[in-house]
This record gives sequence, C-alpha cells and structure tokens, in this order.
Amino acid sequence: MRYLIKYFAVFRFKTNKDEEWVDSSAQNPMELFRELEQRYSFQGDLSTLRVAVNAQYSSFDAVLKDGDTVVFIPPISGG
Repeated sequence: MRYLIKYFAVFRFKTNKDEEWVDSSAQNPMELFRELEQRYSFQGDLSTLRVAVNAQYSSFDAVLKDGDTVVFIPPISGG
C-alpha cells in the first residue's frame, strides 16, 4: 500500500522533508512508525506520540487503507 506521510518538528528535521509518499506493507500506524523509525533512525516513545490519519486523531492500531495520509505528532515543548 501507499501512504502520504507528513512530517512535523523533530521528524521533519530527521527526514529533511515536509512529506513523502511511502510504499509499505504496514497495516496500522504502529507498524508504519516502526518502518520509518528504522529508515530514519527516529527515536520516539509511542506513549508520548499522537497519530492522525486523514486529519483525524487515531489509535496506533487503527487499520490503514491505501492512500491514507498519516501524521505522527511528537510532544511539543515550549518555554
């Protein structure tokens, strides 16, 4: 399947991309994140990440469909 991944914050920094289409066998956001984690050396604690699928907050075990847009949202810190 093919997914549009949009990158923000630390993930944008790590990939040097705003977004990209990814061909993947991942069936859910957790599997997709694990693939991206290996590809880009992401270091993310899933307990602090949020995920959105097609502009709706989602769970990491939600079933993905071909063409979905997925965004992994890291915690935001400020000062």
